[in-house]
Amino acid sequence: MMPPAVPATDPTAAPAQKKLPAFSTVKSAAWRRRVKAALDSTKVALEQGKKNIERYNAEYLESRTGDDQVCVPTDFYYIEQKKSQLFAREPDVFLQSLQPGQEDGAIVGAAALNAKLGPQGVNVLPTVHEIIFDTICATGFGAVKIGFEAVKDGTVDIQIGEEPDLGALPVGTHQLTAPTTPDQLGPALGLGPLPMKPIMAKAPNIIASRYFIERVAPGDLIVPADFSGSDFDKAAFLGCRFLEDLPDENESGSDIDREERRLTPLSSDAKAAQRKQRVGYEVYYRASLFDADEKHPECVRCFTYYDDDPETTPIQPKQSPYQRLAPRPMPQPGQPPTPPTQKYEGMVGFPIAPLTIRYVSDTWRPKSDCSMARATADELSKGRTQMVQFRDRNMPQTGFDVTAVDAATLAKIERNILGAWVGFNRPGQDATWPIQKGQMGRESSVFNDVIQGDLERIWGLGANQLGAQNDTARTATELQLVQSASQGRLESERLKVLSWYANKVVAKFFALMQLFADEEEYIELVGSDAQRLKAIPPEVAAQVQQNPQAMALVPWTKANIPGRYGVKIKPDSQLHIDVAQQREQLLKVFNFLANEPTANRTELTREVLKTFHMDPTKTTQAPPQKMPEPPKLTLAIKMEDFVMPQGPVTVEIAQQLGLKISPEAILASQQFLLQAEQLQAAQDAEAANETEHGGASAEAKKINKHPTEATGGMQGSGAQAPVAPGGQLM
Repeated sequence: MMPPAVPATDPTAAPAQKKLPAFSTVKSAAWRRRVKAALDSTKVALEQGKKNIERYNAEYLESRTGDDQVCVPTDFYYIEQKKSQLFAREPDVFLQSLQPGQEDGAIVGAAALNAKLGPQGVNVLPTVHEIIFDTICATGFGAVKIGFEAVKDGTVDIQIGEEPDLGALPVGTHQLTAPTTPDQLGPALGLGPLPMKPIMAKAPNIIASRYFIERVAPGDLIVPADFSGSDFDKAAFLGCRFLEDLPDENESGSDIDREERRLTPLSSDAKAAQRKQRVGYEVYYRASLFDADEKHPECVRCFTYYDDDPETTPIQPKQSPYQRLAPRPMPQPGQPPTPPTQKYEGMVGFPIAPLTIRYVSDTWRPKSDCSMARATADELSKGRTQMVQFRDRNMPQTGFDVTAVDAATLAKIERNILGAWVGFNRPGQDATWPIQKGQMGRESSVFNDVIQGDLERIWGLGANQLGAQNDTARTATELQLVQSASQGRLESERLKVLSWYANKVVAKFFALMQLFADEEEYIELVGSDAQRLKAIPPEVAAQVQQNPQAMALVPWTKANIPGRYGVKIKPDSQLHIDVAQQREQLLKVFNFLANEPTANRTELTREVLKTFHMDPTKTTQAPPQKMPEPPKLTLAIKMEDFVMPQGPVTVEIAQQLGLKISPEAILASQQFLLQAEQLQAAQDAEAANETEHGGASAEAKKINKHPTEATGGMQGSGAQAPVAPGGQLM
């Protein structure tokens, strides 16, 4: 991959700034020495990186021999597994407002940021995978360059205002005796409204623009040779080497890139098709450390120079195009007279963001995972090579007596034709015999097992993490402990990558959006998210009010995302998640929270539908509005209610309930009721003529109530008195 090209023109539309003076010859020479020292400091890492990539491509030896050579591709399967576990997919980004009143900016900015980082924008995911490969396989470090560039083609006239068109006045009215405003000039002359003409000015003709996040090859990265640490924004300067295309007829430049800076050499075909280019260097530096005229610690300046420039050519610095000095705010009434701190807007730090996963004391260049495992992996390949060569040399062989086996007989034996007759000059058991050879010792297999265990410890990935079956039987508890220990180290490295992505890549990219997003664009927001916006176009507000689940297109520019924000990553959104497991967990959460009064059931439904690859905007609808419940009545109807005085009301209620009763049936029931009443009246009259029985006599009062309580027993105990013979009481 070629080094990233540097924009040939200033990519910004920033206000004009004063031109900085060129460096002196001495200062320019000092900068050239710093850049050369920075590039020389990575030569050892580049040579190691070339060897690591050869092993990744299953290339073991530079020079081939006649014997079989084995390269066990441990680098390949360890790298691919670890790369996917560190950063499998593009994570979801959201913004955290760091100032009051920026809630709308956080919602709109997060949606715009995710759209710009995705496949329809800069497509950051493949670039991050390239950087992770450089880091864990090749050199132990990688880098990206974040920026914005605009392609200009001359200038164009644009209108910046209006002024009275005096040339349109009648002859003789051009000379005015007193100053008059444009609004008063026409009526003063009796001409009505005065015609106006536009005020035009020259502006750059921008024909195309783009944001970019591009890989910087490890051989092109420029970091101070004396820098140590892992926060590269604290370095004095950062830069990159680049190639710039030249016309074929240009005499300067070179047709061949410098091979020693490439990790993978160009093929002869690629060299033949290479364009004419020259090598340049782009450096961003902290101006307060090198320029006496600048004291602000956040000020970043940059410069470029080329290999084919004469050594005496002075270097011309300029202000970084990715930051601007914000106007100093005026003190508010009641505040102390001390002026507020003046800050830079846009990108804070360098537009080049290196990545290292681990730190080594007093240097910025840790070795890659492949470099740490290089000797062990090569030892495994060497052992396997010896095993293959031993097996080749241990093929069955037979000796023969040259005096008993002539050439013709030997040819028949070698042809090995089934059923053929082979003649010997004497008995065959004396003419040939098998040649005895040594056996491969058991220690060779044990040797391979030991090396494989060492590799697993170096990479922190065992057979289970690689998706391979382990030959040794393990208990569930032991497997859980191994997985937990491996996951702890992997999680630490994963957080390192995520921190770099959020704070050094996405945050700087969003700062460029706040500077250069002048053209109106649209983002998709769910209706419920759009309703949270305080400032929203009326037509969008009406749309989301009708259907809160629909996707709404909301316009935005940099005016919608001012202020300071923190970049946050949705947890685990960069990892590959098993779909079946994710669905099962989400359904459990839904069942647990579905009836929770504080839970948003609509959002839970949306998340469940998305895991099943369904469009929530098509498969959901707004929940029905809750109406007041009608009063609950209990109604009991008896058959006599149809013929009693309440009969008409009962009949109407029955008809509303869907009961069909014919008027004839009701009339017949009324007649039967009348007959029953008449019969009952006759029976009552007949009973009134009969003599009524007086009933039982009243109970008389008893003088002594004790006889009713007599039991016949003896006084005190209540037992029966004993009876003597003859019936006399004793």
